[in-house]
Amino acid sequence: MEDHSAQIDQVLAAGEPTLDDTVERDGRRAWATAAAFRDPLGSLPRLLFQQVPEPKIAKNRWHLDVHVEAGTP
Repeated sequence: MEDHSAQIDQVLAAGEPTLDDTVERDGRRAWATAAAFRDPLGSLPRLLFQQVPEPKIAKNRWHLDVHVEAGTP
């Protein structure tokens, strides 16, 4: 899981978002409604999980955003 605690501390110090938008995990601040995971070796894609405001109706929903570097065939 990616550690965004330094980024979160910076934006909290600036006044937005608020502490209510975060949770504490393993002694560090994390986003309450999102988490990202990255392959430690860097060969697999990064995964971002984000809570949506709409209620779950039937099945889990997946939406994939694919980012490709310029010049990649």
